[in-house]
Amino acid sequence: VAEDKKDDINTYLRCRYGRSLSGLPVYDDTFKEHHIAKDDLKPAHTSRYPIYIGADAGRTPAAIFVQNQPSGRTFVLDELCETNMGMQRFAIKISEIVQERFPGIPCVIAPDPAMWIKGQGEDKAPVDYLKEVGFEIVRPQTNKPIHRIEAVDRLLMASIDGAPRLQIDRRCKTLIGGFRGGYKWATDRAGDMKGEK
Repeated sequence: VAEDKKDDINTYLRCRYGRSLSGLPVYDDTFKEHHIAKDDLKPAHTSRYPIYIGADAGRTPAAIFVQNQPSGRTFVLDELCETNMGMQRFAIKISEIVQERFPGIPCVIAPDPAMWIKGQGEDKAPVDYLKEVGFEIVRPQTNKPIHRIEAVDRLLMASIDGAPRLQIDRRCKTLIGGFRGGYKWATDRAGDMKGEK
């Protein structure tokens, strides 16, 4: 039984005190320095391998640009992180990066599911601004942090020919900082664990 499952059994079935993960790094066991590419990563210029853009809104919006490679590896090619910026401007900045760095490669955005929610006094949801600049949008199946964290863990643990499947370009400083310990476990009001961005 995995260690985290043992904690659940002790806490929820045996009525014992469990250990708290609050404040501990989310990817402490799975992220390794070999996930950071030594050289600049180049996209595969083919329509068979689109660029997937993961995006999050708010006043500190962020996006990462990911592409599966013909070799089976997955490259995180770039990131865009802003502060005090609305979604309309941020959508334009994403479009500019695509035009500059990935011309001719299809791009698909997978926004945080919360981006379909309209803000107070807003006629548009954040995802609407991405549609306006012409992006194809796919809706993620879940917004549950544990499922999203587990998906990233599986990718971090995967290897191809003895090397890590996931490679992150060194330009992705915010993402790398998160993996190095910036992403921490937090507890919500109900006491349930959640990944903190």
